[in-house]
Amino acid sequence: MHRLLAGIIGIILLSFQIVLAEPAPVKFLVGQTEVGQPHLYWFGASAVESTLAYDDGSAQESIFVAVPWAENQVLVRFSFSAPFYAVSKLLARVSWEAPGDSVSYFAFTLSRDTGSARPGPMLLRTPVEVRWDGQSSVWGEGIIGNVLMVGDTSFWGALNWPENSPTNPRIGDDRSINLFFRSYIGYQDSFFLWTNGGNLMIRAQVLINDAANEMADSFWVYRGSHRDSVSFIQSVGGDQFDYLDTPPGAGVYYYKVTRWENDEESPFSNAFPLTASPTAVQENQIDKHTFLLSEPFPNPTSACVLFTARTDKQMQLGFSIYNLLGQRVFSKPTAGYPAGEHLFFWNGQDGSGWRLPSGLYLLRFQAGEEFLVKKATLLR
Repeated sequence: MHRLLAGIIGIILLSFQIVLAEPAPVKFLVGQTEVGQPHLYWFGASAVESTLAYDDGSAQESIFVAVPWAENQVLVRFSFSAPFYAVSKLLARVSWEAPGDSVSYFAFTLSRDTGSARPGPMLLRTPVEVRWDGQSSVWGEGIIGNVLMVGDTSFWGALNWPENSPTNPRIGDDRSINLFFRSYIGYQDSFFLWTNGGNLMIRAQVLINDAANEMADSFWVYRGSHRDSVSFIQSVGGDQFDYLDTPPGAGVYYYKVTRWENDEESPFSNAFPLTASPTAVQENQIDKHTFLLSEPFPNPTSACVLFTARTDKQMQLGFSIYNLLGQRVFSKPTAGYPAGEHLFFWNGQDGSGWRLPSGLYLLRFQAGEEFLVKKATLLR
């Protein structure tokens, strides 16, 4: 029986979209790719070109044909047609039919398209190890761990396998190999085979989507005026799936995203530029003042953490505490304070007076319409 390979890619998404409102906020949306909800999907039937497009949730399948680049590599070139996204995870799955007991290794890589005839620098890579134990059909999985910011950009996707791999994908007489990609990460699937113009095609039908179980604990969003200098601004996650960022003024800002999972932070994503456009009212009515917030102290702490806020005018001041899931655990409502320096404290308890466990917490301080975020660690 012919050996058959199918690659399935699942994506969890955090999207970025400019919303023109005062004062030029940028909206962050964590999108769980649920059936019937907006998601990204792949389509196309060209030998080289394929498209990753934004859909309203109605599309359930798509097929394209990729072309071997070398004896042990298959490439497909595609582009995004969607809002700005941060790809949090890529889940690669491969299946085929093979006899006997053996082990094979595959890899899926994502590279930026530089306009040349071959891929540019590699952005993401996931290894896939597959073992046979006498079964006729088996699965292998690999997960890409870092975050990738994408927009209206072209990429190369490549599936590689060693030259001496005991099992290779079947390459047709027209030098094509059929791959299937989907923007779901958790699902149960059934495979159906049919022919199209003499080419063997593969179809995957989504029955149950379980993307929520693959969500990160939280995403951390960073912003800066330069791609190499960004600061933490907000944690998004848990049951909170949108965040409205208000840049300090008009201009180009660079955003980076990390993923927190199992108390570990992933590396930075690549920097992605977004432009915040002010309204005429903003330009004329922007309020110039000074607001300074100290670092929390002591930090780490076993009980109470203190910090000071200084402003040169009367302002509404207050703060909230968030855990790494993006859940607000404590809030001190804003109140009017005169110009000067003011001392605030948090006793390590939630809003009901319960002691919170050890861990890293985010202190989000509000002064008028401005927000600053600091980190505080509890050690019980």
